[in-house]
Amino acid sequence: MGKGNMGLAVRAWALAAWGGLMVGGPAWAEIAFDGIPKTIPEIVLPAPDMRRYAPAVEQDPGLRSLLEDEGPRTALVPLDVPAPGRMDGAPVWPERAEEAARLARALILEGRWTPEDLGRVADAGAGQGRLWTEQGASLLAMRAADGGIILVDRDGNTARVVLPFRPAGNGGVIALDAPILPR
Repeated sequence: MGKGNMGLAVRAWALAAWGGLMVGGPAWAEIAFDGIPKTIPEIVLPAPDMRRYAPAVEQDPGLRSLLEDEGPRTALVPLDVPAPGRMDGAPVWPERAEEAARLARALILEGRWTPEDLGRVADAGAGQGRLWTEQGASLLAMRAADGGIILVDRDGNTARVVLPFRPAGNGGVIALDAPILPR
């Protein structure tokens, strides 16, 4: 087998080994494995814990298109139920879909990030490291005393990363226990 065919053989073997199937086009990013949604909206829209985030995706065609394209991208999605002990005055998810869509766009990271990746950013900076969103806003990733990951916006608002990572063929979703407002 020639060198060029070896990559195809390895991909075909990996695809067979993982039980995956090709869902369109020649791009490797378009492969979806059994049980893994192809796009980020396929995770968010049916998720019972992401009901406040879903209308932004449903009602803003630009946001939905962004989250459906090849990517990879990672959406930081606040869960609906605030974490116990959250302070009053912490940011809340906007009720209006257009405001929610604007915030959702601000919480997108370029590339496929997992909570472990965020932890490596924090660990590389002696417990804290800077992340940049696709829109150029910054977030601080910090290692919590219990080993978890906390994201901090410029105003000092915090959100804890909630495991597990929810992968998609074009990236994935990292759930947060509260909204944050990157600027």
